[in-house]
Amino acid sequence: MSVESVALAVFAAQIFVLLACMGVVLNVLVRRADAVLYREGVLLFAVTLGLLSVGASANFAYDFGLAESRLVVVASYVLYVAASACLVAAAAYFARDFVETARDRTVPEDGSADTGGFEDA
Repeated sequence: MSVESVALAVFAAQIFVLLACMGVVLNVLVRRADAVLYREGVLLFAVTLGLLSVGASANFAYDFGLAESRLVVVASYVLYVAASACLVAAAAYFARDFVETARDRTVPEDGSADTGGFEDA
């Protein structure tokens, strides 16, 4: 078994696993949409997996001579950047309920008016 055939098998397995994961996530979104919290975030995650799959497929096609143009490589990198942006958007969507931006950040000037602490125990 040559190194090229092993690389071909690993690359094909990588793309298959990415597509399978995307299929599982989309299947859960379609069949159990009522039970999924943060549906938009999960959908963005599925889009991320899809973009990674298409980018890896384009890279695969160029690396193994199925596509000759260097534009395929550029397209794969653009897809990787788009997948990264979708992943950041999904993470922001999941974290939005836990990020507090309107908190009062002023520090009280006089600390003697504070009550509580160990002195009151």
